[in-house]
Amino acid sequence: MVSNGPPVGNASQRARLDFMPKSEADHSDDGTTVVGSSREVLVELRRLLRGGEYEDGDKLPPERELAERFNVSRRAVKNAFAVLEAEGKVWRGVGQGTFVGRRILKPFSNLESLARTTNPVAVLEARISFEPAVARFAGQRANSSHLQEMQECIGRATGAKDSDEFRRWDERFHELLVVSAQNPLFDAIYTVINGVWSRLAWGSHVERAYTQEWKRIYLRQHRSILEAVEGRDLNRAEILVLEHWQTMRSNLLDDPVRDRPIGG
Repeated sequence: MVSNGPPVGNASQRARLDFMPKSEADHSDDGTTVVGSSREVLVELRRLLRGGEYEDGDKLPPERELAERFNVSRRAVKNAFAVLEAEGKVWRGVGQGTFVGRRILKPFSNLESLARTTNPVAVLEARISFEPAVARFAGQRANSSHLQEMQECIGRATGAKDSDEFRRWDERFHELLVVSAQNPLFDAIYTVINGVWSRLAWGSHVERAYTQEWKRIYLRQHRSILEAVEGRDLNRAEILVLEHWQTMRSNLLDDPVRDRPIGG
């Protein structure tokens, strides 16, 4: 059982935060391996989210409070939240805290309707136009925490059991690249683009784009992007992200964009 600490929510919520027996390692709902105290926190946070005390959009207790309550490090709490965020169960805003559900902008809350008015070509053009430019700002502003989380995403994707898990951590890498630019307008634009992306019907194109060979190529590209951002090489970061999305477009649409203007 956890040691006494600051209260978290009401009595019902506190009851749901009692520790389960410790284990060396376990798996998250999607099969991702979580080790030690992070696993225990993940179990308890998952139980809390399922308990009904918090609704989509509600703010969760801060990491420091949860770490004290669970008698674990803040890093253990952060690792557990990283898994839940990759699963779409919570989202974290810089300087804002952690919230239940996926981040959805109110003006674009009906992303299903927006997705019905667009198509894969349009959303790929948006990503090709947007993310390379953002990578320049990531190269200027990414801090050590951003860089470490991006490295962890690469590691998680490398060890993914299947393409679904790989895509989850692949998507998280791109989200962190935008977040590391530390511009709330970039976050808002990315939320809309990625929200539409996730609602489109990609069909058999996804299987073709995520073969083992292509996943290895994407991981190499991600590592190169991270190296450029960490090395503050703004031009290289921009070029590498552009090349990555050109590769993705070619694989998803069988429509190379080499030697053509973006969106042309």
